[in-house]
Amino acid sequence: AVLAYSSRIPNWAYCGSARRYWDFVINGKLSWGNEREFHHYGSTLNAIPVLDHFRAFPQRTHLLLLGGCALLGHLSNIFPSGA
Repeated sequence: AVLAYSSRIPNWAYCGSARRYWDFVINGKLSWGNEREFHHYGSTLNAIPVLDHFRAFPQRTHLLLLGGCALLGHLSNIFPSGA
């Protein structure tokens, strides 16, 4: 099921990114609308079964690409200062 909604598009924002949406109205903002969140923590959680499946079937290299993207996407949110 994870493969059905995790993207392998070669772009830092989309590769391995789980589809998660932030709802402004429910979470206290006054404006209406939704925003797609790139590399939501769900992306990293999704990488666990994908990489586990790759370990069982190492010939399926697309799983390594997807799992690696899902894990490394969070690094794009780290500032040079380390914060």
